[in-house]
Amino acid sequence: MQRTDIPWQSVYSCSTEVEAHLMKGNLESAGMTVVILSRKDHVNVTTIGDLAVVDIMVPAEQADEARQYIADQDLDRDESTSLPVSDAELEAAALAADMPTAEAELTARLAREETDRTEMADEADNYFPSEHEAETDDEADADAEAPEPDRV
Repeated sequence: MQRTDIPWQSVYSCSTEVEAHLMKGNLESAGMTVVILSRKDHVNVTTIGDLAVVDIMVPAEQADEARQYIADQDLDRDESTSLPVSDAELEAAALAADMPTAEAELTARLAREETDRTEMADEADNYFPSEHEAETDDEADADAEAPEPDRV
């Protein structure tokens, strides 16, 4: 049970509870006491602005240590300040992807599905003969059941 008379300080703010729980786990693994204070508007599911603030709180005596830990681990990296990926890097990553294998797997799967559909259609034909086949079968049955005329 956590004490309620401890003065808490916010050491990190974000807009999603998922990010807050990740940060909490990082700080707890470093031995700090951490709570999440969510001021998120859960009714309107807002993820930006003042209606979506989620604070990471630590006891005041651990605040400096927590801020230093976040800075040392580069955990507060803002995506807007990270270096953008160049077109050449994106192209190299795309070319490095194993596309021929994925294409071959897709082609094989589509071929299996087509074979399955064909087999199912053949099975359906066996269970439900076409009208022409049904008439021919009915005529054959009628011929087989009809008595042969007496020969004189």
